[in-house]
Amino acid sequence: MTMLAELVKALAATGATVEQIAAAVEAVERQQIEQDEARKAAKRAGNAERQRRFKERKKQEQVTNSNADNALSDVTSVVDSLSDKERSPTPSKEINSPSSETNVSGVAAPISNLAENVIVLADPRGELFSRGLKLLAGLTGKPDGKLRGLLGKWLKDANDDAVRVLRVIEDAGRNRVADAVPWIEAALKQQAQPKRQETHSERARRLNATWI
Repeated sequence: MTMLAELVKALAATGATVEQIAAAVEAVERQQIEQDEARKAAKRAGNAERQRRFKERKKQEQVTNSNADNALSDVTSVVDSLSDKERSPTPSKEINSPSSETNVSGVAAPISNLAENVIVLADPRGELFSRGLKLLAGLTGKPDGKLRGLLGKWLKDANDDAVRVLRVIEDAGRNRVADAVPWIEAALKQQAQPKRQETHSERARRLNATWI
């Protein structure tokens, strides 16, 4: 038996008039309608909040991607500029001469070093706790307070190598990693593992295989 039917039965048992029973039923129905409307309004508010968070996440991702693209463009410009400065104004006619090979090697070395150490900064720790913190916040959505402690832990694990930590965070941004924190920790742990040195027997076998 429904609540409404029980109410009508109880009112009838007390000798209530038809008008009193009708008024009570109307009040119960109006209360049920108001409760339904309140639930619908709460559901609409929840949907609106989820949409707002989704749009904010997308906006942060766009900002992160834009910053990464700008940084890559700046690096390309620096590499091109260095290449132009180091390039000889008059190409040597003896392309295969030893001097030509030396010049080409001399140009390639600084360009390679620049590409490998693009984030060599005057203040790498400051860059990590400014730009790196913003990138990490965009990836995780966590507040700066918790992320600063996380950056400090990663710095300690990386032997205070702020450049390496910043590079791993940028890699996570470029790869759009969904769960960034464990991904970054795994990458730092992998980089920290020392490479196994080749034994004499392994080196001998490798050299023999090269000359066969």
